[in-house]
Amino acid sequence: MPFSERLVPQGAKTASLDTFGQKVYPITPSDSADVVNPVNGEYFKYIVAKGTGDVSVLGYGNLDGDTPQVITVAAGQVLPGRIRRVLSTGTTAAVCGWSD
Repeated sequence: MPFSERLVPQGAKTASLDTFGQKVYPITPSDSADVVNPVNGEYFKYIVAKGTGDVSVLGYGNLDGDTPQVITVAAGQVLPGRIRRVLSTGTTAAVCGWSD
C-alpha cells in the first residue's frame, strides 16, 4: 500500500518533543561529527538502540571537551532528548535517529 497522508493521525502531524518523529535514519558513531537529520540539519528527537550494548553520547548542550555519558541500553530502548553526538569511542550498540 502506498503512503497516504489521510492515514496519519492529526496529533502526529504536529512536531514536538512529546511525539515520535516521522522518519528514521541510521547513525554512524563518530568522535568528531555531530549526528543530525540529513534533511533539515537538526539534532534527532530520539535515539533508538537497534541492539544491546553501550552508547557514548554528548547532549546538545555539551561542548566538545565535555566528558561523554556512557549509557547501557537494551535493543529497542529509546534515549529521549536532543543528542548532539554519538561517539565511536565507547559505543558498542547500533543506533538510529528519529526526527520530523
